[in-house]
Amino acid sequence: MVFLKNLTMKNLLLLFFMMLGGSAFSPAIVAQDIQYAAKPTHAEKKALRQKSEAESIGRVNDLISNSNFVLVPNQISGNDVNPVMNFIRVSGDSLIFQTSSPVDRTKSNNWMTDKTVMGKVTSRNMITNPKSGYHLVKLNMMTELGIGFRIDMKISPFGNATATVTTYNSGGNLDYHGRIVPWENSDISIGAQSLDLRGFPWYTNPIGVRWVDR
Repeated sequence: MVFLKNLTMKNLLLLFFMMLGGSAFSPAIVAQDIQYAAKPTHAEKKALRQKSEAESIGRVNDLISNSNFVLVPNQISGNDVNPVMNFIRVSGDSLIFQTSSPVDRTKSNNWMTDKTVMGKVTSRNMITNPKSGYHLVKLNMMTELGIGFRIDMKISPFGNATATVTTYNSGGNLDYHGRIVPWENSDISIGAQSLDLRGFPWYTNPIGVRWVDR
């Protein structure tokens, strides 16, 4: 049945006459004609690709405009990280960002800290470049502990994203590199809120590696 659905009216007529015993129709020619008819043209492929890209761009636009997404990184400040334990979660006026251990501590060049920071968005500014389609998202947040952070994101039309988290207290920063996804498509694991944020975020350490537990 699937085979018959893919046949054009022309091919059905050819097969009909062949079944009636029409010797003038070559099976090889008919098979070739069917094969060509089943292949999408260059224009059709282009149209399908453009439709898929437009749908992808539309989904990213919706995530940003609704302020409901998760930035899942593969790196933070030059360290390969697990996106389950490292992320930025934006949900309306609620914001959570979390850092955990890098994949390989021996290759880490930075001071590391396991932290889960929760707070409220106090202000936001979102701009989309009409030519490139890139989104610039700037968020200011305040934790219950009274510590403020700024998150500056740059998001491509297809969801690739970078984000810099800066604290007002120490001037240190975290650089996330990854992509944004819907909350339901993420596998993040949110830890307990960190109560001690002294000296956070981590800083470049030219001497060696030091790990600071939660």
